[in-house]
Amino acid sequence: MIASKHLSGLADALSAKLIGDDAETGSVSINTRTLQPGQLFVAIKGPNFDGHRYVEAALEKGACGAVVSEKGGGLPRVLVQDTEDALTAIGRLNRDAFGGLVLGVTGSSGKTSVKEMLAAIFSQVGETLSTKGNLNNAYGVPVTLSGLTDDHKFAVVEMGTNSPGEIAHLTSIVRPHISMVNNAGGSHIAGLGGLAGVVQEKGAIFDRLPEDGCAIINLDDAHAEIWRERVAKNSGCRVATFSLKNQDATSRAEDIVTEDDGMHFTLHLDGKNTPVHLQFWGKHQVTNACAAAAVAYAAGIDIETIAAGLGEARPYARRGQRFRTGSGALIIDESYNANPESTQASIDELVDCDGYRILIVGDMSEEHFESEKDGIRLHRELGKYARKAGIDRVLTYGNWSSHLHTGFKGEGKHFTDKQELCDWLLPHLNPGVVVLVKGSFTAGMNQIVSACLADSAVDNSTETATEGN
Repeated sequence: MIASKHLSGLADALSAKLIGDDAETGSVSINTRTLQPGQLFVAIKGPNFDGHRYVEAALEKGACGAVVSEKGGGLPRVLVQDTEDALTAIGRLNRDAFGGLVLGVTGSSGKTSVKEMLAAIFSQVGETLSTKGNLNNAYGVPVTLSGLTDDHKFAVVEMGTNSPGEIAHLTSIVRPHISMVNNAGGSHIAGLGGLAGVVQEKGAIFDRLPEDGCAIINLDDAHAEIWRERVAKNSGCRVATFSLKNQDATSRAEDIVTEDDGMHFTLHLDGKNTPVHLQFWGKHQVTNACAAAAVAYAAGIDIETIAAGLGEARPYARRGQRFRTGSGALIIDESYNANPESTQASIDELVDCDGYRILIVGDMSEEHFESEKDGIRLHRELGKYARKAGIDRVLTYGNWSSHLHTGFKGEGKHFTDKQELCDWLLPHLNPGVVVLVKGSFTAGMNQIVSACLADSAVDNSTETATEGN
């Protein structure tokens, strides 16, 4: 960490007590399964877990110490009143000590892909820290910021939300110089008070921008003007835009072509243009690339470097990765998350593929719709969309997804048992077959991907996490 090189200094900064010998501090971990030697373990308490049970395990794995709110256990320990407050304070302290450029990213869909693209672009220029996995919530953001060191020049921080006020809270810790909202849609709509609540919640990332900062807005989103007015009212900083449709956008794309090796397009950036080869698939990923380009350009990076970085970026685990089975079928893994907009984008991605196209869909999480009636409608409309788009066969699993099957009215089958679905699917994985697997994290659709690849020489390992948007 930058802010406190030793446990004693951290204890002073937190108005806490160091018990045991002093030691050099590293970045923070709240999970003993991923903790690395030299990291500081913070024992977080939640409704269903208590990190204090794992303090000894953390120290045995080489933690430099532990932040705790209970006496007793191994040494050294920093004793605080509330470990969650301490975690937030540590992230804030390290961010305040950082002299580089900080970039904030949020949105209902695609923000992790944009974050990966930004990390690849800024890594062309200097040492870049970016959010790992889904560490985008009240715990994950401070953990991310604790990893900042004197070597870093840039930080790309992803922020998610499922309750009102969370983006405002995270933004107060991150204090980005440049902030982007990718879009606002039906993600966590139940907890955020409908679509209008999502729009307001996401827009909070703009409220703390400095006067010399920049807000990045999607002109293809119906709420663009709401965010533009919010920026003018709260910070008055400059605005840059991205679009696939609007010729007036700062960043836009033309000549979009889908190939086996990814998307090819011409990036237009404030009067300049250059070809880009993006190793992601789907027009929604081209939109994400335009968003990343707008952010990078606002930071002063030239278009050639931006194109080179976009070419180096790769899809993150379970967000569009592609694999070949031993039998030659193509598997597209979109199993990390599903809301109405991202599921529609996945259908569009599958339609762009040559071959016999099978869409496999698990339930969208109930937090993405406002009522039972709304959930039935959304799933059924997605089924109709898949039929109209030209999907050859739809297989569904779960409860809500049965309505998607009903809406499709074509070749397909609904399953209430995941193994039965796999038993049907595996014999059909022939050359020329393309399978896209989609579903919310809680549906566990990654198990179907793993079953498809069980006999293939492919590492399909994925992170263990909870869903966040």
